[in-house]
Amino acid sequence: MSEVTGNIRYGARQLMKSPGVTIATVLCLGVGIGANTAIFDIANGTLFPDTAIAEPDRVVRIYTSWPTGDRYSSFSWPDYLDVRDRSTTLASAATHSLRPLSIVVNDQPERTWGAVITGNYFATLGVEMALGRDLGPDADDPTTAQPAMLISHGYWQSRFGGDSAVIGTEVLLNSYPFTIVGVVDEEFVAPMVGMRCDLYVPLLLHEQTMPGMTWFEERGSHWLQEVSARLRSGVTVAQAEQELQTLFTTLQEEYPDSNRGKGVTVVPERESALHPIVRPQFQAVLLLLGVVVGLVLLLACANVAGLQLARAVGRRKEMGIRLALGANRGRLIRQILAESLLLALIAGVVGFFLAQITGPLTQANQPTMDIPLETVSAYIEALEKSGLIEITER
Repeated sequence: MSEVTGNIRYGARQLMKSPGVTIATVLCLGVGIGANTAIFDIANGTLFPDTAIAEPDRVVRIYTSWPTGDRYSSFSWPDYLDVRDRSTTLASAATHSLRPLSIVVNDQPERTWGAVITGNYFATLGVEMALGRDLGPDADDPTTAQPAMLISHGYWQSRFGGDSAVIGTEVLLNSYPFTIVGVVDEEFVAPMVGMRCDLYVPLLLHEQTMPGMTWFEERGSHWLQEVSARLRSGVTVAQAEQELQTLFTTLQEEYPDSNRGKGVTVVPERESALHPIVRPQFQAVLLLLGVVVGLVLLLACANVAGLQLARAVGRRKEMGIRLALGANRGRLIRQILAESLLLALIAGVVGFFLAQITGPLTQANQPTMDIPLETVSAYIEALEKSGLIEITER
């Protein structure tokens, strides 16, 4: 152990003797390590996000499918009600739709994005509130629905400074008074990875949140992004999809004008946090970025190898003297390895901090647009082209 610490101390002194080479080596490795770490961090956070959802293996997302090959289309309100009320494999089902909203807090107006949700949305996902209460089942009853709203943890911090007194605060939402009753768990990623959602309001209060909306009775109006559901204990995704396909076959017979050819696709939550339409495209982009940053790291290693080789040539006299004084080759190799390890550790720390800076900068690199997307530009373009935030009518 004393030899190891001695090698490290001696290595540190040697590195300080040639600060130019040391700094160049650390920067080369740091940039390569930082770039790779940033890309892997984005990939991990997007494809496998941390979530506050309880028992995520039992949670699925349900999409409408069509014979044209569109397997991940949006839902109509009547179809959602049939799924919720007539399925026996689902313990509960909820839905939402993203909407632009105008909010006034302390006479300060702001335009942001929120989700109109069914009252059982967070209960279905098993997400707890960080503060306050959920909307609850009363929000799904037109006779008892109150102008209550939930806010995201990020919005609570940025707009209200994390003040716990926010519960009970009255704000104007689309010029209507709403009361904040809860703050959503910080780890909740919703309603989809890469999209920011600041507010959650009862879907049935559509007169306040969606003025002029007349689609509740129309089976041909597909304005709900998807249906989130929790499977009953022991039910598999395949069993749920089979039952729902049977249900939609029945709906085709009952409503041939609006439901002809309509089916469903059931996707596990862990595979749909990033929308299935976008996921393959984003994986391809990440693969390309991974190859690019891998080549950057390889080039950095090649440059470092050249620098260390030049440094080693300059140390031939030192090595010769140490050999003459009785040091064996193993001791010299251990010394060089200790210096290399020290360089790698320093470069790793630098790379870590560069990754912390690069990640947010990469996410901020997006075109000016009104959609609250928070990831790389390729994902933004894919989301825009997929029409996930537009109303689809069939």
